[in-house]
Amino acid sequence: GPLSPSWISAQPGTANNWWTSRWFGNFFLHANGWARHAKLGWVFPMESPTAGLWLWKEGMGWLWTDKEIYPFLYQNGNGGWLYFYGRRQATLLFYDYSTKRWITRTDG
Repeated sequence: GPLSPSWISAQPGTANNWWTSRWFGNFFLHANGWARHAKLGWVFPMESPTAGLWLWKEGMGWLWTDKEIYPFLYQNGNGGWLYFYGRRQATLLFYDYSTKRWITRTDG
């Protein structure tokens, strides 16, 4: 059967290895642990030992979120909060509360 994402409450999607979560959205879970989120792109998810979900995102480092606060993300590297606004094609848009600026990231 498909690899089950033990780190989040998700239901199998309509395609093989695709999952859907009421709060996190749709994502493809690869056998190596990486996930292709429908909006965030490639992330490496890990369940937090206390609460929530840690995501490794290339170029952003470790991000933490939880079902009560997503799409807000805590960026561990700079100790600040981000708001994930969304994506347009391969460009992701975040608001960085520590710098009070919008930032973009390309998801390749």
